[in-house]
Amino acid sequence: MQVIPDSFPLRMRAVLQLLCIPLLLTFAACRSASEPAAPVVEAPAAKAPAAKAPDPVVTALERIEDGGRVVKVFTAKVAMERTEPLFDKRDVRLGDVLYERTSLQSPPRFAVHLEQRQIGRRLENRPKRILFNGRWLTEIDETKKQVIRWELCGDEVDPTRLGGRFPLPVGQPAEEVLSRYEVVLLEGGPTDEFLVGVATDRELLGLRITPRPGVPTADDFKHVDLWYDTDSWLPVAVSLVDEQGNTRRLRLDGARVNPVLDAEERERLEGVVPTTGEWLVDERHCVEPVAPDGGG
Repeated sequence: MQVIPDSFPLRMRAVLQLLCIPLLLTFAACRSASEPAAPVVEAPAAKAPAAKAPDPVVTALERIEDGGRVVKVFTAKVAMERTEPLFDKRDVRLGDVLYERTSLQSPPRFAVHLEQRQIGRRLENRPKRILFNGRWLTEIDETKKQVIRWELCGDEVDPTRLGGRFPLPVGQPAEEVLSRYEVVLLEGGPTDEFLVGVATDRELLGLRITPRPGVPTADDFKHVDLWYDTDSWLPVAVSLVDEQGNTRRLRLDGARVNPVLDAEERERLEGVVPTTGEWLVDERHCVEPVAPDGGG
C-alpha cells in the first residue's frame, strides 16, 4: 500500500488518512469473505447405555405370581409319594384335592382326600384326609382312628407356601420367594418316573428352590423342584428332598381352574373333624409371635 509522503501538508495528510481507514476495513472484510470457513467438527454423540437384559429367573417368578392371581378355586386328582432310602420305604397315596382362596391377603383353604394306598402294583383302601381351614391343619387317618391337628400362625400361617407343611405354592409373590430362597430355572420337565407323566401335551416352567442360610425352613429341606403348567399356572409337579435324602413328591392331574363347586364338593372342602371317644385327637397349638415391646 502507498504511504502518504511527508511533503504533503499536515492537514491534507490527516484527511487522506481518514479516507484510507474505510478502504482498509473494506479490504479486510472482502479478504475474510473470500477465504473458506473452517469446517465445524461435531463431537461424537454419546452412546446410550445398553439396556440391561431382564433376569430370566425374576421373569419366571413374576409370570407365576401374575398367573396365580386368577386362580381362586381348583380341583384335581392328586398322587403323593414318600420315600426313605435308608429304610427302603416307599408310600404312595392317591386321591383328589379341593382348593379355594378368597383373597390374596389370606391363606387358602384346602381338602385333600386320599382314598387309596399303592403297594407295588396293588391298591388298597386306606382313607386319609388332610384339611386346612385357614388356621388349623388337620390330618385324619380313618384306619388308625387318629387325628393330629396343628394350629398355624406367624410365618407358618399358609402351609401351601414354599417351606410350608404342604407346599403347593400358587401365585406366591416373586419378591418373597427371592428374599428367602436361591432360585434357578430347570430345563425340560421332570424325569422321575413318578412325575414324568405331567409333562405330556403341556408346556412346563421348572424351578429349583434352595433355602438361603438362616431361613427358618433351611433345615427342613435341601431343595424343592417345581414345575408349573403355563396354561393354568398350577404347580403340577413338586419334588422335595431333605438333608437325609428322603423325598416327598406330589403330582396333579385333570385340574379344573375356577369351577363352581357343587354342594358335595363344598361339603368336602369344609370337612368334619371327628371328636368321638373312639378317636385319638392330638391338638398342637402354635405360639403367637411376641411383639418387641412385650405386647401380644
